[in-house]
Amino acid sequence: MNTAIEIPLLDELNRQCEFTFIRSNDEDIQGVYVYVNMIKACFRIETRAFLPGARRVYSFKRYGIGRSWVMNAVEQARLENRCESVLIVPGSTPEETQLQMLFGAQIKRTREVTKRKCNNKHELPINYGDSLIFKAGQPGRVLLVDDVCTTGRTLRWFREYLERQGYEAVMFCLGLNVKMLPSGTVSGFVEMIGGSGGLPENLEAAG
Repeated sequence: MNTAIEIPLLDELNRQCEFTFIRSNDEDIQGVYVYVNMIKACFRIETRAFLPGARRVYSFKRYGIGRSWVMNAVEQARLENRCESVLIVPGSTPEETQLQMLFGAQIKRTREVTKRKCNNKHELPINYGDSLIFKAGQPGRVLLVDDVCTTGRTLRWFREYLERQGYEAVMFCLGLNVKMLPSGTVSGFVEMIGGSGGLPENLEAAG
């Protein structure tokens, strides 16, 4: 029996709230919103348009605000990528993240590890997986989800971790760092979202 959380199909209301996902420069990681440093972005015209989306991701990651759009986006990504289930990348501590609270914690930490936020420019340590417990089910195609992707190292590590156990993982995140966008496309993304930060019009008021 597959212990990865099964997500119900979108209802008609959710189907109206479709997202246009973005991709990393090598196109192996998909994301919902472009993620930027919110303080620095206030002073940079070229990234200011991404602030609404970044705030939305941060509000969920930090406070759990906006669960509905997260569930909608993850389910849409699961369906589009023909994934059977969803697996969540754990945080740096045994405490469950907001994503794990929503979709389950099949991959857990047994102890605290150094936060990737402080070391995202470095490769993960050799013993990175020693702190993990994985409640494995029947291997299949899964959507591997993280809240914020800064360099892609963590997501790719977990993809390889799952592949060694027979899974096929599609990498997905809520916030994809602006530095991971294809070269020369930032201005194009700003023009595409029209300064709205990428929020679908029917989600603007949803919160």
